[in-house]
Amino acid sequence: MNYQFGLLGALEVRSGSEPVTINAAKHRVLLASLLVDANRVVSSETLLTRLWGENPPSGARNTLQNYVMRLRRALGEAAPIRTRPEGYVIEVDDDSVDLFRFYLLTAQAKTAFAAGEVKKAFALSREALGLWRGDPLSDVPSEVLRSDVVPALVERRLAAVELRLDIDLKLGRHQDVLPELQELTTAYPLRERYWAQRILALYRAGRQSEALECYRTVQAKLADELGVDPCPELREVHARVLAADPADTVAAPMVRSGNLPAELTSFVGRGTQLEQAKQLLACHRLVTVTGVGGVGKTRFAMRVAAGQVFPDGVWLADLVSLADSHLLDRAVADALGVKDHSAKPRLDVLVDHLHDKELLLVVDNCEHVVGPVATLITTLLRSAAGLRVLAASRQQLGVQGETLLPLPPLTEDEAVQMFIERATASAPNFQTTPENLHTVRRLCQRLDGIPLAIELAAVRLSSLSSTTSLTASTIGSGCWPGRATRSRCAGSWTGATPCVHRPSACSGHGCRCSPAASNSSRPRPCALVARSAPRTSSTCSPDWSASRS
Repeated sequence: MNYQFGLLGALEVRSGSEPVTINAAKHRVLLASLLVDANRVVSSETLLTRLWGENPPSGARNTLQNYVMRLRRALGEAAPIRTRPEGYVIEVDDDSVDLFRFYLLTAQAKTAFAAGEVKKAFALSREALGLWRGDPLSDVPSEVLRSDVVPALVERRLAAVELRLDIDLKLGRHQDVLPELQELTTAYPLRERYWAQRILALYRAGRQSEALECYRTVQAKLADELGVDPCPELREVHARVLAADPADTVAAPMVRSGNLPAELTSFVGRGTQLEQAKQLLACHRLVTVTGVGGVGKTRFAMRVAAGQVFPDGVWLADLVSLADSHLLDRAVADALGVKDHSAKPRLDVLVDHLHDKELLLVVDNCEHVVGPVATLITTLLRSAAGLRVLAASRQQLGVQGETLLPLPPLTEDEAVQMFIERATASAPNFQTTPENLHTVRRLCQRLDGIPLAIELAAVRLSSLSSTTSLTASTIGSGCWPGRATRSRCAGSWTGATPCVHRPSACSGHGCRCSPAASNSSRPRPCALVARSAPRTSSTCSPDWSASRS
């Protein structure tokens, strides 16, 4: 059975795609104790110490045997824990434990950087650090592990961050890393390497005086707290900054290439999912964001992608208007800016273009061409080792290596925040009061936290007369949508005429309604919303009156 173990955060166990829960605290300590020394026999004495400290209770050896038996039972019949005369060993592949994958990727990044393969080193170091989910062994209650093992793991991570920052500076990303370096020198004020990197980044950003002041700060800190002078590396960087060494000014900034659209409205909530997406993209080459229509997959994918940095850019292929799946290869090639007028098949052109690139491809609105998209992405991922794909679709692609990230509706507080922000933009005179805040919450609950439905409801404010207040009575009177509107917003592609995109996307960048709606002589719903028409249409506009209880 294929087990995956996570130590770089809370203890995590998966058997295939299913999580395995280890509830008992002592069982988690036992498993973590075996995993940090995986494929090596851990003596019974060491396990006793990690479980109970220096003074284990009487009968501890028998209890240890019982814990091993119960842990095997929790892991299943294929549990890889073996008994040896002197103790126990857990036999696993190195790539099944995140800690050992981290070690391997960091070593590969260091080798690639030393060989001048900077882009490869960038991708490897990014993937290595992406394996960290938080403080190592954060839910494992063992003081011995915390004092003897965790500090060494944290030190490995800090060293890996230093390597990644060196790579960033080599790529000319000095402006991008300055905020992070400021945080690091604050959190680890005596770690001189971070100070040296910060000074160099400031100087390359054209801020020589701040770089010199930064050196004086760390010099005084070292003298006051440790009574020592800065290390040779710090003194060398300081001397180069003083001399305005041309060698430190040649790194050109890494150009952020790509075609992501700029955001037109604020992004609300999703903090947990954003962090999860970041971690998944660091560890997996294909991540698919799934969810019902109107839940905000497109906007979420754009926000995730905007926070990614790849040497060859972040690119969006929006398939919303793709009516013929045979044109999929051409649509993706056009999105990537591939210019090739030869007679070669477009798929071959794509493979040739991507084979040596390090980039992120965002494929949006895949649901109506899932099969062709799955085939294309599988081919591209196999042909281009540096390619990562973030897909957004109402259904999974169903290909090998795909990792799913289901996107839930907004929480109640997030939904209320979105309504208030959009309502204020749509009707500047709108203000929340203690009286209407409860009503806003009721409205957001009736819309099930679906962002598109909330945005449409907020736009409706501009159609209310100045004497109409936002009260429970107006919600029940047909002025406001309910679940019927939400279901129409989330309508499928087949025969769907309601616009399935947020109003800003329709009115700001050209309508992206479904193909059926775009070919119809009926008015598009996004146009009705944009005009804030008080009337309703049984064919295109949301059925506001259907929300009555």
